[in-house]
Amino acid sequence: MLVVLDLTTSGKGGIGPFIGLCVIVAAFGVASALVEGGMVGDLSFMSPGFIQSFFAGLAASGALTSALRLVTKAGFDKYSNGFRKGAMKFYRAKAAKEGSKTVSADLAAAGIKTSGNQEA
Repeated sequence: MLVVLDLTTSGKGGIGPFIGLCVIVAAFGVASALVEGGMVGDLSFMSPGFIQSFFAGLAASGALTSALRLVTKAGFDKYSNGFRKGAMKFYRAKAAKEGSKTVSADLAAAGIKTSGNQEA
């Protein structure tokens, strides 16, 4: 849903996309809470060890998600426009190096230097 929101708004900000983002996050949060509560309820009828394993898995997945978030933030920190535009610039520059004339022209117009269009 976040990708659809991003595509429909072309990545532009504003109050509308912000409210849309909040609604999507809230909907997924409520759905996650309902599913997790149901799982804990079902596991409580089985064995206490299952509940401990379930919560350990939740904790591990949260820690892994946080670690991956930190890695991507650190990797794209040098780009002024963040992950989306930094990654786009990287792959467009890569395509230009591989010989794409359209991408080379776009990069030259934006003032991005590649090995093929060294400008002063």
